[in-house]
Amino acid sequence: MTLHPTRGFWLAASAGLSLLAAGCGATGSRATATGNTALTATEPVTPLSTSLTTTAGAWATLPMTNPSLTPGTFWQLLYRPPGSQAAWTDHVDATATATNGGIVLAAAQPTVAAAVLPSDKLRFSPIVATATAGRSWTNGLLPAGVARRPDSLAIATTGQAAALVGTGARTRVVVAAHGLLTWSNLATTAQLAASRSGRSCGIDQLLAVTIQGATPLVGVSCHHPGVAGILAYRNGSWLPAGPVMPPQARSARVEVLSLDLRGSTLDALLELDGPSGTSLVTARQSAGQSRWTLSDPLTLHAPTDLRSYGPDGTGIYVLTDDPRDTGHPAMQLAVSTSHAWRHLQPPPPGTATVAFPSGAPPQALAPHDQTLAISTLNAAGTWRPTQHLQIPVGGS
Repeated sequence: MTLHPTRGFWLAASAGLSLLAAGCGATGSRATATGNTALTATEPVTPLSTSLTTTAGAWATLPMTNPSLTPGTFWQLLYRPPGSQAAWTDHVDATATATNGGIVLAAAQPTVAAAVLPSDKLRFSPIVATATAGRSWTNGLLPAGVARRPDSLAIATTGQAAALVGTGARTRVVVAAHGLLTWSNLATTAQLAASRSGRSCGIDQLLAVTIQGATPLVGVSCHHPGVAGILAYRNGSWLPAGPVMPPQARSARVEVLSLDLRGSTLDALLELDGPSGTSLVTARQSAGQSRWTLSDPLTLHAPTDLRSYGPDGTGIYVLTDDPRDTGHPAMQLAVSTSHAWRHLQPPPPGTATVAFPSGAPPQALAPHDQTLAISTLNAAGTWRPTQHLQIPVGGS
């Protein structure tokens, strides 16, 4: 069976464009389509390359390039069916011009949703979703450009959805009660910052969003040290829901980079910037508990060392630049059964992201111009080339 996830993406995105042209933006308290503002100089750059796995297969998004085109970088949506011998696929017959801004993924078993970031003349974000591994798609449309964050879109099995739209201090939270077409404004950055929980944190940026049960959660960066900013919207108020940081982290400023809900378990990826440098910590909240479990810190030489992160099926993985400057990115994995980071063999040079398909070993995805090299981590702990995809970036 040949699947065409990205072709379906383009068709649905085109439908989104038509909907906007027809004036589907709502008025009053509903969210409406607006122009996307430029990134502020202080807004941190977050890597968008990532992957996730559902019961229907593994998905990944990463940039490909075509030096003969301007702009020459386009983001690709890739899919791999379940099974140890399955192959990755990406048919891009008419999609490349729609995705040079980037793609954001979200999942709620078995559904995957993808939103396109604004670029060039595109000032809003079309969304598509599939619960059938790309055989059929439903359309959606955000009222503004989705925020440039890997976790800026969330969907729930109940049909609810949440997203961060806009940039910098103009980022806001929007929610949809059912489907991906009708959105309402839930809170702006200023409103969150003015809340009691926001004041205790000193909110700088909105970074991640998810839905826990029926409760929207927002991850933020805090100006005040020692505060992990996770806010939950309950009964009309924003309440603190993040972990209490240990004494050794009380002098560090905390950014909540990721909120990953896996069943009833919530995993968060925290970046700590303090006097001793930058580090990553994972935090886990199990079902029915308010207490969080924190991992040991993983030291980064600089925040820009972070290449990719996402769910690995049992916790969170991170892909960072090798601090030894050997040309090989060092992949480091946070496992759910331990407080420590487990280090895997560094993947091949140029790896943009790593995927963890169900029933198969980890897969490293390394783009180079219009070729995607895929390597598999074998039982001996060695990465072996297993697939090459030729992708006609910008082709027709």
